[in-house]
Amino acid sequence: MSKGVVLCILDGFGISHKHRLSLPLFPIQEKCNPLSIAKVPYLNHLFSTREYTLLHASGEHVGVQQGVMGNSEVGHTTIGAGNVVKQVGVRVEEFISQDGMNSSAIFTQLKAKHMHNSITDCHVIGILSDAKVHGSIYHTLAIAEYLAKNQCNVVLHLVTDGRDSKRDEGLKMIKFVYILCSKFNNIRIGTLAGRYYAMDRDNRWNRTEQYCKALLYGKQCESFDSAMRKLEESYEVGITDEFVVPCANVNYNGVKNGDSIIITNYRIDRIRQLMQLISERHIAENIDINMKICFAPLSADGKNFDFITPINRESVTNTIGHIMQEHKIPQLRISETEKYAHVTYFLNCGRETPYALEERILIPSPKVPTYDLKPEMSAYEVTRVLSDSLMRGEYGFVCVNYPNLDMVGHTGNFQAAVRACEVIDHCLRELVDVCTRNEYEMLVCSDHGNIEEMLFSNEEINTQHTTNVVPLCYVGNRAITFKKQELGLANIANTVLELLHLPSELRMRESCIRK
Repeated sequence: MSKGVVLCILDGFGISHKHRLSLPLFPIQEKCNPLSIAKVPYLNHLFSTREYTLLHASGEHVGVQQGVMGNSEVGHTTIGAGNVVKQVGVRVEEFISQDGMNSSAIFTQLKAKHMHNSITDCHVIGILSDAKVHGSIYHTLAIAEYLAKNQCNVVLHLVTDGRDSKRDEGLKMIKFVYILCSKFNNIRIGTLAGRYYAMDRDNRWNRTEQYCKALLYGKQCESFDSAMRKLEESYEVGITDEFVVPCANVNYNGVKNGDSIIITNYRIDRIRQLMQLISERHIAENIDINMKICFAPLSADGKNFDFITPINRESVTNTIGHIMQEHKIPQLRISETEKYAHVTYFLNCGRETPYALEERILIPSPKVPTYDLKPEMSAYEVTRVLSDSLMRGEYGFVCVNYPNLDMVGHTGNFQAAVRACEVIDHCLRELVDVCTRNEYEMLVCSDHGNIEEMLFSNEEINTQHTTNVVPLCYVGNRAITFKKQELGLANIANTVLELLHLPSELRMRESCIRK
């Protein structure tokens, strides 16, 4: 009997259609797929000699809209819940489409403060894409239109994407903003900035600070007369959407007493730093913001920085971590900074505090501007620290996330992505060896696709996630067989429980293991 199970999540590792039934896994070289070009002998060995199946990791299989790509938040939430949880983006869409603003006490209060008030503004911050990973421009525009119709002044703060969308999609999307602005004389664009600055989550506070100077003051930053022209100028010098330097409209003078702020993004991990700076600056400078609203479900740990939300996260308490706690099984969660929240907060379905007997290890991610400059990231250190922990044999359940394939895939740098694949291949070989020697079983999986499609069919660089299936591979001494029918990330939790000889959880999706 093994000491426990290691769930190893290779973030961003999808299986393209050409390779779904191939052995070895990557027999065909595809110029869009670094995995098929890289030297990954161990990955090919695993999938040639071990039992594996394929899991759905997008759309309705992870609680988002049909056809929408998966992401790390929804992927880890689905794995942790062992079930499909209706995700926040769907709830926001329902809130907007089902007249939720009219029935919302928060929006009633917001209207009362700003209706017919020509002095104060409602600042609406949102991502300028419709990828539905962090938010949607259509949600932002719907909220802006609602407020404008109710005689509120609206200032739009547009955050260009270029990571979960095409690298120049901002120019297409901003046209919809201009159409709305042409219909209302009380909607205007205040600032423009890439998500690299506005949505940092890795404690690179200089980026968040640079964005906040434009957002809060409209000063100490570049300026524009036309946001559309500013985008075009950025493209002309090779700056794509993700990296657009924060800039402000020449007529924008910042956030003032009596204004309100609304953040329409619904992923908390990439707006937390922004929320904190907004609150800290205005407390320090004694600026009275009427209301601070965000569409991300807020945590219960008090770190909400006085923001309120009209959207609540679907409550999930019966998680894989909770079950380990009930059975008094020590567990370990480990990753580097970029995915640490995912193996902790998101795997625990929105719970900030660790469960009893849950240990957490955070390995700092390297401080580089983009991860194509260091495609190995901190994978070697994660492997070393995890190996030391496994040799002590203290944990019954371990979850580790390697972010490389996702984070380097997002840069669009193909050669760096090849290097990332080879690093992961090396680390996985080491980790399997340590698990084997220390009597641990492993499940190697992913949370969504990304790196397997780095070029579109027209050979443009693709930095987005994909809707491809992801693998689940068993590494251990048991002769198990996986089911091959429609399975998804929600089937992983009961698979782990079965390997640990724990009772199947009836409120979770069935195990992947064929009886």
